Amino acid sequence: MSTCRSTDSPLVQKTFFRSERVFKEGEQFFFSTREQSIEGPYKSLEELNDALLLYVACCKEGFLGKRLTLANPGEQTQLSIL
Repeated sequence: MSTCRSTDSPLVQKTFFRSERVFKEGEQFFFSTREQSIEGPYKSLEELNDALLLYVACCKEGFLGKRLTLANPGEQTQLSIL
């Protein structure tokens, strides 16, 4: 498994470590990101997992930091990916 992203410079020396990125506070679940943000709260691990998969997909597609409009029948939802 690579410890660098495809956009990371090969000349940059970084220290990486593994840690638990999913945690629970009270009855709510959260996850932390490489970008040093805390995402949540989520009501269940299933809801958190769905959000985590979406977050990773958005990172891979370059949507991080952009505002997207999601169209649902009868409503529009603004989603900011920071």
